Amino acid sequence: MLFMFKSNIFKQYIEFRRYLTNTLLELFIFYVILMALFLGFNTFAGQMDHFGEKIEYVVAGYLIWIFALTAMQSIGWEVYTDMQRGTMDQLYMTPISVWKILLSRMIGKVLIQSSGVALLTIVSMVTTGVYLNTDLISIIPILLLTLFSMFGIGFIVAGICILIKQVDNLLILFQFLLMSFVYIPIEKAPFLKYFPCIYGVDMLKQTMINHVSLWEFSVGDFAFLLVNSFVYFCLGVGLFRLCENTAIKKGILGKY
Repeated sequence: MLFMFKSNIFKQYIEFRRYLTNTLLELFIFYVILMALFLGFNTFAGQMDHFGEKIEYVVAGYLIWIFALTAMQSIGWEVYTDMQRGTMDQLYMTPISVWKILLSRMIGKVLIQSSGVALLTIVSMVTTGVYLNTDLISIIPILLLTLFSMFGIGFIVAGICILIKQVDNLLILFQFLLMSFVYIPIEKAPFLKYFPCIYGVDMLKQTMINHVSLWEFSVGDFAFLLVNSFVYFCLGVGLFRLCENTAIKKGILGKY
């Protein structure tokens, strides 16, 4: 099991190194979009009260969105690519459950992409002049807990990919839906805290924008985040296995 995790994480690293130009181009595109958001907001909302806080909200939300996108959507593209290459069936020749293989891929993808997000964060803060709180002692524990619910959604996306195959437009739509949820303040729509990862995202924004430290959150905050992440992770794995079994029964698992 441990060897499988190491192998898949190393696989992500090899792909990152081999297609480094593509990865750097992706980061550049994310940076250009961020600068467009920043300049647009700066132009049309520059006279607003508390402008500094609002522009911090824009930058922090965008960076969190990129990270969440990697965790929640990357495995959908992995499954989609495997089906296009005709290598999906090979995953089922191993003695290890496919969901565990996909989980290791998601972890590897997040680890590799974290360096890119960190670089983008530094560059964006220098060029925009918007400096966020980067207290890793506060950010990392919240992020790790939130990741499990993100992985759960990733499994649901992967399950849908297995069943309906052509999901490129669905994955693009998912990007914009995710961005809208990241930017909606939880105090404006309290029911959103029951959605996957939204409560953790709100805690991250409080840390990055309002400089709230790890110790200022209550035990109840972490208990709710832990339960939310656990429930959605289990739900995601369960739905993925249901989609997987349905595809096997219909004989469409490896078809594209």
